[in-house]
Amino acid sequence: MMHAFKALGMNNHSTKGGNLEWYPPKNDVPGIWMSESPSAREQYYLCTRDNILIWLDECIFIAEIRGDYQKENGDLTVEDVRLIRKLAAWNRKSKTEFAKECQKAIQSTPVTRENEVDFREFNKAFETMNIVAISKQTDRIKPDFFEKQKAMILNIVDEELKKHNMNFA
Repeated sequence: MMHAFKALGMNNHSTKGGNLEWYPPKNDVPGIWMSESPSAREQYYLCTRDNILIWLDECIFIAEIRGDYQKENGDLTVEDVRLIRKLAAWNRKSKTEFAKECQKAIQSTPVTRENEVDFREFNKAFETMNIVAISKQTDRIKPDFFEKQKAMILNIVDEELKKHNMNFA
């Protein structure tokens, strides 16, 4: 089986690319296959380790892929998927640390006319600790600018992956 990541809001809905309800694992039992869900679709979108910062949300899950999948620019389009494990290390503490590190990076950069609106939007997102909005703004400002912050997320992901022997797309 192949695996990837799915980032979701606290209500188990996707907040980027639609508002689809997903079914998380319970008591170490994987969630249902999305093809068997009431809102079944022809394809589902996941992310790889390398582009997780772009898709970042309140919760990060490891997802199991069934059937064919296509990979493009670090995004995956899959025929079927189910959530098998929530990344416990992506919690209130790690999210707060991530947001603060992003804010430090923003504050250490001169505001120019080109990035003034994005920086203002970032500050609004930071004030409310809106991880989705922070992620969107970090992506819009310049993803390479946030390498240290991306490394924080990847460290959380890698620590979780060390615990489990899985194949990732």
